[in-house]
Amino acid sequence: MIVLEKRQHPSLWMGYLSPLLSIALTFVVAAMVVGAMGKDPLRVLSLFTLEPLNGKRAIGEVMLKATPLILCSLGLAFCFRSNVWNIGAEGQFLLGAIGAGGMAMWLTETGLTEPGWLWVTQALLLGALAGAAWAAITAWLRDRGMPMRFWSVSCLFMWPIFYSATWFLGLGRTQKAGISLRPCDLQTV
Repeated sequence: MIVLEKRQHPSLWMGYLSPLLSIALTFVVAAMVVGAMGKDPLRVLSLFTLEPLNGKRAIGEVMLKATPLILCSLGLAFCFRSNVWNIGAEGQFLLGAIGAGGMAMWLTETGLTEPGWLWVTQALLLGALAGAAWAAITAWLRDRGMPMRFWSVSCLFMWPIFYSATWFLGLGRTQKAGISLRPCDLQTV
């Protein structure tokens, strides 16, 4: 019989080696999947690892996409350390995007001549309030003693929120203008 025992002291070398092993394993599995699709694994992996760092604009795009994910991760880490496990981070992310993007669009379309820093502050504030409103739903469910499996039902609310966000933030308008917001299409590789 296999018995798991907690180590007295964590392994120092495994602390450094495990992230490297996970990255290497990710590349190996990704190469196998891409190869099974009939594409060149080295070309695809270079598109995902090297191309995003090819110039100032590309690095800016990486930062643009990574910043919300990093903020969600920091919020989740804080909550996990507080023994709160399900806080609805996806909903907070989407509702924050709706709030901040909606405020930015409204300020742009009204033609107000406020300073730029005030626009950014207002958009960030509304995004934070919208995300906090979604978190309040999860907190209310937790305070009412709802079981964890019931909380996962809140994922069902994600589809209406996602489609509302894409409609509200003007996905249709960008497609009519010929701007594609789809992820990288591997057929072009």
